[in-house]
Amino acid sequence: RSWDKNAENAPTIRCAPSPGRNATPICPPGWYPVLWRTCACTTRASNAPTTNAAPAADGTRTRSNSESGRSAKARHEERHHMFRYKRGVPIPYNRQGYIYFQSRLYKELPSKDRAKIDQICKDAAGQYWRAVLEFVTTSANATYIEQKHHLSKATLHRYVQKYYMIFPRKL
Repeated sequence: RSWDKNAENAPTIRCAPSPGRNATPICPPGWYPVLWRTCACTTRASNAPTTNAAPAADGTRTRSNSESGRSAKARHEERHHMFRYKRGVPIPYNRQGYIYFQSRLYKELPSKDRAKIDQICKDAAGQYWRAVLEFVTTSANATYIEQKHHLSKATLHRYVQKYYMIFPRKL
């Protein structure tokens, strides 16, 4: 039987590997193997298709995830930001976490604290301070920042390391 992954009765399945040494997943057509440690946002919450968004309270039509124009990976990244310890920066884990979360809350900080972060970026990166500011305050990945601001990966990471080194004890 052929499975339609968008059908209302389509089951949420986890493909099992086939027996044998070089096991490959056996999936119905149109399905892909899912790891056991999947994120809740990548599994189907219900069997109902998400192509038609419900109208909002004011009568306008909202866009569903499938219509938003972003890939599933991009939607996943938007929802799941996590602090990761930077081994190349000689600062303890807790201190790096403080800097990371203060930076990520940039838009919610008072204007004087935002000005301090701007100045730290200027001190760390000079003419490329906007690249460092965008990297440390948003979920944009390094490749995107490098291409947008015409930087090499090593240069961006050197500036970010300097940003972490000169970030004040208390903002």
